[in-house]
Amino acid sequence: APGDPGTRRVRGGPGRDRRARRRERAALVQERSRILRPLEAEIERLEGEISARERQRAECEAALARASEAGDGGRIAEASRRHARLGREIDALYDALAAAVEARDAQARRFDARLEAHDASSD
Repeated sequence: APGDPGTRRVRGGPGRDRRARRRERAALVQERSRILRPLEAEIERLEGEISARERQRAECEAALARASEAGDGGRIAEASRRHARLGREIDALYDALAAAVEARDAQARRFDARLEAHDASSD
């Protein structure tokens, strides 16, 4: 019966422990998101920069072809320098992207392990 002391729920019993475990897990998920979100934003930014530079390089290649067809040495030299510069920028952006992806993946693995340990300890 509800008023019977033998059936009354004890404060701090198993239900409270489950709620505390859920709160702990939610806090881990929130921290994971807080850490990974800026890394993912950086990855997206770098991918956008790479796409933009690759479009510029394609435009530069077209300009180089036109200058070559016209036999315009000055424009050929200018387009060649720009093409080389864009290539170096793209290479640097790819290096930064690889580092950002590795940092994001390392953090994700770390949080996945923490969540797995948390979930295993609640079984």
